[in-house]
Amino acid sequence: MIVHWTGTRPGFGHYESVCIQAAVARTDERGRFEIKEPPPLRSTFFVFRRDPAVAVWKPGFDTQRRGDANEWTLVPSAMTPEQRAGNAQGLRYYGCTDPKGMLVPLVDTNGALTAFREALAAEPRR
Repeated sequence: MIVHWTGTRPGFGHYESVCIQAAVARTDERGRFEIKEPPPLRSTFFVFRRDPAVAVWKPGFDTQRRGDANEWTLVPSAMTPEQRAGNAQGLRYYGCTDPKGMLVPLVDTNGALTAFREALAAEPRR
């Protein structure tokens, strides 16, 4: 799973989105995971932090949210192999971008990134 911490900050005449940090983790045998929240930003701009967004992925499954709670469950996928391949392709590039548009690496505190990328690569190709 991947967790994104984002926020908004004042821009010229509007607010702009800011990606604070993105991290990848693996669940334990009970489906739990732990990712530490990033430290407060030290920025010249005031950033309003949003709640983190979570993307859960497992081969052959889709996520389903439980009501309004921040809880997800996995259900057998109803997508075609082509749709799953497209989903996997999009997940390969998850992360944050810096102000110049360069991808900032995912934080990987428990060594899940290699297995995650291998599982994505195993998805059927279009």
